[in-house]
Amino acid sequence: MRIKHAAILLSLLVCCAFATRAGSPSAAGAQAAAPSGDIREVFLSVPYPANVESGAAAGDYTLQDGDAFARHFKTADARRELLARTEFGKHENVLDTQGGYVLAGFDEDGGGTPEGDPQYFILVTYFNMADGSRLVVLEFGDRNTPDDYPYRNDYFFTLSGGHYTQQPSAKFLPPMEFFADCWGDQPLPRPQLRQFMKGKNGITVEWPRKGTVAREVCYTPYIDTDELNATPVYEKRQFDSVALAWDRQRGLFVKGEKTRHKPSR
Repeated sequence: MRIKHAAILLSLLVCCAFATRAGSPSAAGAQAAAPSGDIREVFLSVPYPANVESGAAAGDYTLQDGDAFARHFKTADARRELLARTEFGKHENVLDTQGGYVLAGFDEDGGGTPEGDPQYFILVTYFNMADGSRLVVLEFGDRNTPDDYPYRNDYFFTLSGGHYTQQPSAKFLPPMEFFADCWGDQPLPRPQLRQFMKGKNGITVEWPRKGTVAREVCYTPYIDTDELNATPVYEKRQFDSVALAWDRQRGLFVKGEKTRHKPSR
């Protein structure tokens, strides 16, 4: 009887340990319980990334408020609280269970944008692969910027066999560069100006709420001290965006159709 009772107790301990592991976001690259198709479960289970302050996938800006994202997303309880208090349908907050897309905004210390939107946001979406696995994209964003687009840091995870693994962006995104993708066939600016503009970026990625085509967006970044007069040169670009079509067979994004530039002034 003692042996039987010990076996039962051991089984209960194993089950409890598994339940605790499945209920909390894992460290980046570690294993986690497989969520169902509901994007809310993906939001709750995707691991917190290992390199929150290491920079954006398609840019040179590093979010300075990693602690803010940790407070609202590092634990399962914080994520549940964020989902519960988010007013979906307002302030660009989106919960699309059919499309597999959630964007939840939040502020800290009474912050916000001049337009009244939350300063920070967390976006989670996913893309299915032919082998049954998924690419899960986690994005941390900051809208309080002088640019027309938020600062974004993107993190990529594969979900296969019930386990998440953090992956480098280069595994899924093609190389992206302002002059290669946005400039067109016109003569390039002088080398000094070109090098300066590369350092200021001018591209970002927007993830689709519907469908599987993302966009590489070309834009004119805000430049505080524009000694080389680069701002009007950005406006000479020939294209405003490049389609990034998801190839589920190969499990990566492929560049597609470009959209012609519409000058802002």
